[in-house]
Amino acid sequence: MDIMGYDDYHSVQTAGTRKDFVNRLEMLVEMTEEYSKIPTMTETGYEAIPDSTW
Repeated sequence: MDIMGYDDYHSVQTAGTRKDFVNRLEMLVEMTEEYSKIPTMTETGYEAIPDSTW
């Protein structure tokens, strides 16, 4: 395995959850540095998007 990834779907909705999201990404980077891997945001999205042209 050459990469380590993180999936996140619409969890960032408040200032508090934004901070949690950043903390998870920081942890991912720390782990990848420890194991000489590449950090990736492998999947993301927003379910039931209210804007049909988005």
